[in-house]
Amino acid sequence: MIPIKDNVGFYRDEKTNAVLNCNDAQYNEYIKIKNKKSIEEQELSKMKNDIEEIKSALKTLIETINI
Repeated sequence: MIPIKDNVGFYRDEKTNAVLNCNDAQYNEYIKIKNKKSIEEQELSKMKNDIEEIKSALKTLIETINI
């Protein structure tokens, strides 16, 4: 692999000409951020489902009271 000038940790693959980031710290930070975002999206989805369940229960309660 050929180091890329002025870009520490980046290399060019001689066979594919692809640019590769070989900086483990940057990769680990990327994975950490990606996992955190995934967890946040799951939590948001769960809260949305909970809100829909509460709305449905309230509608049922209101309908029962009005009968």
